[in-house]
Formats: sequence, C-alpha cells, structure tokens
Amino acid sequence: MQSSSMASVAFLTTARVKDDETKEVVNGLQQLSAHLQLPNTPCLAGACFLSAPKKEKGVKLIGRMEIFPSESELATVQNSPEYKRFSDSVTGQKLHEGKETATLWQPTGGFLTRKNQASTTNAGVLVLAKFICNDKEKAVQNLVKELQTYCEWIEGNELTTYTYCVMTSQTANKEVLLFERYKDLPSVKTHGQTNEFKSMFKRISPWIETKRTEITPWSELDGSFFSSLDLEATAKL
Repeated sequence: MQSSSMASVAFLTTARVKDDETKEVVNGLQQLSAHLQLPNTPCLAGACFLSAPKKEKGVKLIGRMEIFPSESELATVQNSPEYKRFSDSVTGQKLHEGKETATLWQPTGGFLTRKNQASTTNAGVLVLAKFICNDKEKAVQNLVKELQTYCEWIEGNELTTYTYCVMTSQTANKEVLLFERYKDLPSVKTHGQTNEFKSMFKRISPWIETKRTEITPWSELDGSFFSSLDLEATAKL
C-alpha cells in the first residue's frame, strides 16, 4: 500500500443484499480488500460496512469506500483481473438486490488517520453524513471551509474519532460528504453532545438544505485499512 500527500478520488458504492446472501458478499469484499492492500496496488484506504434498512426486513445495505491517488489509478485497479473477478461474481450470481449505486468524491479536508500514527483498528461505528447545499453564492465553499475548521478541532481533541474526512462530489456539485469513523457508540454520542459540534451545526446551517441532510450509521467490517494522509483543501470548488 502506497502513501501520498493527497488522496484525490474516493469511490463509494452501496447496494441492497438479502440476509442469506450477506455472508457471501462480505467474503468477496474481504478478499478484494486483501488485494487492495498489496504493495503494488495504489489504494490509499478502503472500508466495507453494513447497515439494516429501517423499513425493509430480510435485506441489508452493504457499502464500501475506496480511496486512490488519482482517477487513472482507480481505473487501473478496477480493470485488474482481481477486481473484475469480484464484480463479475456479484453480478453473475445476482447477489445484489437491484443495481449498485456508485459515486465519486474528492477528499478536501480532515483526516483518515492522524499524522504520525499507525492505522487504527476497525471502528465500532462508521457514519456517512451527506449535505445538500442551497443556492446561496459560494454555499459549497463556505460549508467546506467550516467543516475543515471543525475537522482540525476533532483531530486534536477527540481521540476516539478515528476518521473525519470532508469530501466534495465529483458528479453533484451541491453535495458534500462527511466520512466518519468512531471507536464505539458512546464515542458517537459524546461527539454529538459537545459545544463545538453544536456550534459547527449553527455555522453551517445558512449554507445547507437542513431537511435534506442524510446521516447514516453503519457497522464497519473486518479488513478496513487507512493510510495517514494530509488532506489539504486542493479541490476545485
């Protein structure tokens, strides 16, 4: 696994899976994760995670996040025999319920792991928080700036928050994603009760469509890995 000063593209997928197919899909994802961690594979970070839809019994949501130095390196890995073998297996055996959703993001701030620290163990809770910006001038830029500032506080003060990364969408110019990983559920609750968290939400409220904010908790699966990266704000907003 290589290291870089900037992870330029994140590939996020989610899919619905029947309960009786979950184990097979998870095994395939963990084999893929092992391949992505090989020294000659330019994948900077990867995580697989599972969640149960509130209104749909017998079905789980499964997701994965992969981060690469560039889109060209993402394409190279996705065209590799090992990656295609996983994709063909899922498609051929019809393990997903419906079509997999795939989106591209660009990390613009925060941290995947803290600088000069070894990669953390698996997180107890993983959270995806998606914000939709309103039509105000420079809403995305202002939202990202506030979140980047908050990430700095998180990195220095919340050691049970393993990852807190701001990402902008490569396909939907009003969307901003927070990719978060926590030691356990109490850590999530403590995070949401701080004055800094409440203050941050007040500051970003003028720039987002609050009712369209999506905050989804997941359980992280074994096999996740993260490089220590300096995610500077280099995205074109």
